[in-house]
Formats: sequence, C-alpha cells, structure tokens
Amino acid sequence: MKKCFKVTRIEMGVESAVRFWAKKEIPDYMKTWIGKSVIVIGILHTVVGIIVFYDALSIIISERLFNTITLNQRPNREAAFWFFFSGFALLIIGGLIDWIERNNVDSPTFLLWSFLSITAMGALIMPVSGFWLLFIPTIGLFRWQKKVNK
Repeated sequence: MKKCFKVTRIEMGVESAVRFWAKKEIPDYMKTWIGKSVIVIGILHTVVGIIVFYDALSIIISERLFNTITLNQRPNREAAFWFFFSGFALLIIGGLIDWIERNNVDSPTFLLWSFLSITAMGALIMPVSGFWLLFIPTIGLFRWQKKVNK
C-alpha cells in the first residue's frame, strides 16, 4: 500500500514539475547556441595550438614576431601560424553567427554553404582532425535558416 502511494506521489511531483517548466520560457542565451559553439571550437583550437606548437611559438616570440615566418623555410612555424590564424577566424565567424542568432535575422546563404564546404573539405582532406566538430554548428545553421524563413 505504501509503495503504491510513493509511486503516485512521485508521479504527481514529476507532473507538477513538467507543468511548472512548461510555463517557463527558455532564456535567450540558451536559444542561441550555434555561434557560441563555434566560438568554443575556436578557443579549443587556439589552446591546442599553444600546446602543440609551443616550441615554434616560443621561437617566433623570442625573435620579436616581425618577419619570423618565411615561406617554405620553416614549416613548423608556418603550421603554427595557420593553426592560430584559423582558430582566430573561427572566433570571428562564431561571433558573427552569434550576432545573427541574437538579432533573429536571416543568415546570408553564402555563409551557410561556405561553412559547409570548408567543413566538408577539411574533414575529407584531414579526417583525423577537429573539422568533424564543425558539422554540429553547420547543421544547426541550416536548421536556424529554415526556422527563420518560416
């Protein structure tokens, strides 16, 4: 008898919790996740770059940055530069996408297809990389576009 009462009591608690949360509106910062996820990927990319290219970065900084990367002479330095450059580009693109989401505006079609193309080509050319992480926000961007155009 008590066991039945507890189950009923739990069910009532779950039902009231569902009713309570159903009335609540989702906060705006939780609705906009695509740009934030690209920013997080950009931050992770930069942190990994600091770890992987620590020696090359130390040399570049010790030589005072200017003209420390010459084409086809120091491949490790070039790789470090492009690794950081793409990480910072992801931060900028993520900021743009976040702005688009927060302002609830239509995202440019070229942004969607460019982001998908870069992600797909990167994953194809370098399958053992972080390009796969970008498919999640890319799919989210297409879904966002579909939602905004309704």
